[in-house]
Parts: sequence; structure tokens; C-alpha cells
Amino acid sequence: MPKFEVKPAAMYKRFIFLLIGVLLTSVCYTQDDIALSIDNIKVKTEDGEFRGGSVLVTLQKKKTIPVILYSGNGTMISVKMRIRSYVSSNQHKDGGIQIRMSYFCTHDDRTRTVKATRVFFAESSKQFQEEQTFIFGRGLEKSRVDISYLGSMPR
Repeated sequence: MPKFEVKPAAMYKRFIFLLIGVLLTSVCYTQDDIALSIDNIKVKTEDGEFRGGSVLVTLQKKKTIPVILYSGNGTMISVKMRIRSYVSSNQHKDGGIQIRMSYFCTHDDRTRTVKATRVFFAESSKQFQEEQTFIFGRGLEKSRVDISYLGSMPR
């Protein structure tokens, strides 16, 4: 039975090809990331209006990213975001990005959920004003929590 020898030059070439393949794969995956800046967070409850800090989120294709938007005064608001490519039946609107958002608001030990979807096309502005309302109620007493913020993505 013949022995197979691996020469150092051949082993070096295989290593280089493997390294190039790994680098190319990582570059392809990084192109599926989008930075989303969330600024000017305002939360309004029956106790008053409160402001939250700015948040910078890196959204990744096919991954759900949880983000806490505001926490304080007995209220916590978070959102889970997921991006995907948007494909339209109208070929002029292909190349869009869709963001699916599920908001969770906990207030007075009760939780409410609101879902929203945003679609951005290549030629459109990548800024949006988001406003969501959560209604909490016990019997005839109702309380309301509003959140608004400005979201923007780089071009």
C-alpha cells in the first residue's frame, strides 16, 4: 500500500485557501448587519413625561435582537427587532428592508404587547418617527402608556 506524503508547500496552499474561504464567508455575513440609532425616547404615563437615553442597535438578518428602550417609574418598555429583505410583487420596490418589531410594556405588574412593521426602500429616507400606545385597564379604570422615538439607519 503506497504512503501519501503531504509536502509543506501543499499544506501551506491548503491553509491559505481555507483562510481565504473563512474571510470571504465572514465578509458576506457582515453585509447582513444594519446599525439602527434610536434617539429622543419619550415615555408618557399618568405620572408624567419621562425621557430615555439613546440606543445604538446592530440588527442582524435572521436574528431577533431584544432592546430595552425605557426602564423607570414602575414602567419598562422593550422591543424585539428582526430585519429581513423585502420582496414586493412590484419590481420597482425590490431591494427593501423590512423591520418587524414586537413591543412589550410592563406597567403596574401587567404586560401588554404591540406589533409593528416598517419597510424601507433603497431610495427612501432611512429615518422614521415611531409612536406606540399601551392601554392597561382594570374594570372601568384605564391607564395609558405612550412611547415615541426617532429611529435612523445609515444610507
